[in-house]
Amino acid sequence: MYVRNQQQGDRPGFLSMAKQMLGQFNADRFRRDERGTTAMIFALTIAIVVSMVGGAVDYGRAVKVRDQMQNAVDAAVLAAARSWQLNGDTALALQVAHQFYDRNKPYEVPSTLVTFPPDAARNALVLEATAVAQAPFLSLVRVDGFTVEVRAEALLAVGGNSELNL
Repeated sequence: MYVRNQQQGDRPGFLSMAKQMLGQFNADRFRRDERGTTAMIFALTIAIVVSMVGGAVDYGRAVKVRDQMQNAVDAAVLAAARSWQLNGDTALALQVAHQFYDRNKPYEVPSTLVTFPPDAARNALVLEATAVAQAPFLSLVRVDGFTVEVRAEALLAVGGNSELNL
C-alpha cells in the first residue's frame, strides 16, 4: 500500500527504471547474438514463397480456362460456319455460334462471346471471347485475376465438298 507521506525517493519512478534497464543493455552483445535468426529469415521469406506457389497455381487455372474457352470458341465458329454454308443465313449462323459457345464454355468463369459480322468478301467468320480468371492466391498481393482472350476464325471454301472445306 502506498502511503502519501513517504518520500519521493523511496519509490522507484519510471525514469529510474528506464535508466536501470538501459544500463544493462549491451549493444555489442545484442549485435553478436544469433539466436532466433532462423525464425526471422523464415518469417521474411514465407510470404514470398507462398505468393510464388500461389501465383503458379493461379496461372495454371488461367491457362486451363483459356484452353477451355479456345475449345468452345473453335466449336462455335465451326458450327456457325457450317450453318452459314448450308443455309446462307448469317443471323442463324451467329445464333448457332452463341448456342455452341454457351454449351462448351467453362462454367466457373463468366465470359463474353463477341461476334463480328461475317465477311462475305472473304467468306470468313470471326469469334472472340474474353473472361477474367480469378486468382485467389494472388488476390492476397492485390492481383484480381488474369484477363483471358481467345479468337477463332473460319474461312469457307467456295465449291467442292463442304465437309472438306471446313
